[in-house]
Amino acid sequence: MTEAIHSHGTKIGIGDGLSPEQFSNLPEGTAIPSFGGTKGLIPASSHDSVAFHEYLPQKLAEGDELEVVSNHIPGDADVAKFKAAYDDEEVHNFQITMSNSDAYVFPGIVLAWHIDPSELDGIVKSSFRIKMTGAPAYTAA
Repeated sequence: MTEAIHSHGTKIGIGDGLSPEQFSNLPEGTAIPSFGGTKGLIPASSHDSVAFHEYLPQKLAEGDELEVVSNHIPGDADVAKFKAAYDDEEVHNFQITMSNSDAYVFPGIVLAWHIDPSELDGIVKSSFRIKMTGAPAYTAA
């Protein structure tokens, strides 16, 4: 039998910067994308290379950008914390909590904030784009 976990119930929260840090979850999230990083290659070919280009692996990963979407809730205090992080242009800790209560905490910067009322006869959405600036730390439930 599978040991997979369901995606429904996944939350993303922003830290308060205190110790111990408390996280405020973005309410009514509708999309929390995949997260992690990507490592590239450094070209290392020379005139001594034979048949193929040569590469060395980069030591530093490039953190993903997460486009987080939720139903727009005007005046919500937790939504305001994400917007404040966009306004202050500083690194904050974010926590993604899975449906089984496992969690991943990572530093990031909110690069974009949008309210989207464009869907005809639909739901107004809020979105935040978060750039990961460090590796996620895993905590089991």
